[in-house]
Amino acid sequence: MEKTTSEIMVSKKLRAFEVVMGILAILLSFIVLVYPDVALLSLIWLLIFALIIVGVRRIVSGLMGKKHQKWLNISRVGIGILALFLAFVALVVPGLAEQSLILLLAFGLVLFGISDVFTGIYSKKIKKWVRGLYVVFGLVTFCFSIAVIIYPVFGLILLIYLVAVSLIFIGIRNVVSGMANPLISK
Repeated sequence: MEKTTSEIMVSKKLRAFEVVMGILAILLSFIVLVYPDVALLSLIWLLIFALIIVGVRRIVSGLMGKKHQKWLNISRVGIGILALFLAFVALVVPGLAEQSLILLLAFGLVLFGISDVFTGIYSKKIKKWVRGLYVVFGLVTFCFSIAVIIYPVFGLILLIYLVAVSLIFIGIRNVVSGMANPLISK
């Protein structure tokens, strides 16, 4: 089945968008990892913005993506909206304790991990190795985020590192997904 010119243009734009959003998520997360002595609130703000970037990417890919089943695209949009809502709550209510903000972000990342695992398992139109990448990075993101939620006694800095590493995995997966052209599998 031949793709139309508009489908090709959308797929190129979506792939470029995935790469840019992945790079931004990676960069913001590395800033957190490289400068842990920066004020805790600044680190949390960087993580909030990384979550916003990843949430926007999830919404756009769910709306524009033709590579997944309809229910999967709808769930991606829903999770993206929920992630934006969680980030918005963290931005609007600055009086929340820092730990609560990290836990809020960790919960958002749990959803991203679940979404990536489902995408890797159920999206039959993308290359198998990219599907495997979705599953592996989704499981890592999910596990790190659950660890943050279950073991808050680790200390805030360690929690920030776990969340930042999860966002790096999401960013890498976005870049690889965008560059691999996973729209057609053979």
